[in-house]
Formats: sequence, structure tokens, C-alpha cells
Amino acid sequence: NFTVNFSFSKQAKNDPTTEYENTNDYRGSFGYNYSPYIKPFKPFKFIKSKNKNARFVKDWELQWLPNNISFLTSMNRHYYEQQTRSETDVMFQLPVSVSKNWLWDRQLSVTWNLTKSLQMSFNSNTSARIEETVGAVNKKLFPDQYKQWKDTVWESILSMGTPWSYNQTFTASYKAPFSKIPVVDFITGNLSYNATYRWDRGATIDGEKLGNTIANQASWNADGR
Repeated sequence: NFTVNFSFSKQAKNDPTTEYENTNDYRGSFGYNYSPYIKPFKPFKFIKSKNKNARFVKDWELQWLPNNISFLTSMNRHYYEQQTRSETDVMFQLPVSVSKNWLWDRQLSVTWNLTKSLQMSFNSNTSARIEETVGAVNKKLFPDQYKQWKDTVWESILSMGTPWSYNQTFTASYKAPFSKIPVVDFITGNLSYNATYRWDRGATIDGEKLGNTIANQASWNADGR
């Protein structure tokens, strides 16, 4: 399944002290979700024995495709510009005030129950920033600067933007199939694993990079009764 969304809002304002003041907000997203309906692979289904001890082998199955794959990418762009009038000299034009930010988020999720006993999932999220040139973005007033801005933006998009943060989570759980073995069906056992990883870009002050931050953690949990 595909999902596409887009929205745009614009605010324009002017008054005796402001020649123009524009605020533009762009939002767009593209999502993909895949949940295949397939029959699991049972390599030992040919066994016809009714012996309870053969149940463990006969019922074993393998899910050869992930149960679900989902992907979401979204972009949010904010652009603000203001041209203030000069109150002392009407022929003098003040510089244009500009504030802009273009963010790109990407999310990936995979769920895979490899067998009835083994389940796994993976999730990741990346936040990046699309680089833009300094100054106003106005095709009519500044055509040369607009072309330079366009080239810079496309170069940044094709390189997947400048990453600012990334985090991922992986989980796995296993339930021992004692219930399918008559001699030990009174026993239960479970094992789980969880791992997280996070990366954050460090700040840059006066051209000096302060370094990035990395954190990771992993844990195991087991219980039996």
C-alpha cells in the first residue's frame, strides 16, 4: 500500500512599515507498507505419524518472507522573509530578513516472525537537513541567487541531506517449544534480546566541530518455569 500526502500554507502581510512579509510552509510525505500473505514453508509436513513425539518436527515451519515492511519519508520546509521599509529615506532599501529550515525524516520498520517460536523486529529513524544557500529565495527578485539555491538543494537531496540524528532498535524473542514435546510439556522457557543505538551530530561553533554523540545499549532476558 502506498500513501502520499502534501500540504502548503502561505501567509502574506504588509503595512506602512513593512513592504512585504511572507511565510510559507510545505509538508509532504510518502509511505509504503507491505504485509505479504503467504503460506509458511513446512519441510517435514510429509510425516504422517500420529505419534505425539513427532509433533515437534512435523509442525515446524519457516516464514520465508518478513511479516511486515513499512517505510515512511517526510519533508517539512519553513520559509519566512520580511522586507522592512526605511522610515528615513524612501529610496533606501533595507536588507531582506530571512528565516528558513528544511527537514527530512526517514523511518523504516521490519517485522519478521521467522518461526512460530522466533520473532524479530527492527526500527530505524533518520533525521536530516536539506542544505540551502544563505539569503532570500525569490525567483522574480533574485533570479541568479535562485539558480544557485536550486542547485544546492538538489545536490543536498541527492546526497540524502546532512544527517542530524539516527536511532535504531532491534528486538528478538524466542519461546522454547517444550509444549510440543510430551515428556517436557510442563516446562516453559523464554529468551529475549533488545539492542538500541543512537547517533547525534555535534554542534559547530565558529567553524569548530564539537564532535558527535553515540550511545548504544543491549540487554538479554531469560526465564523458565
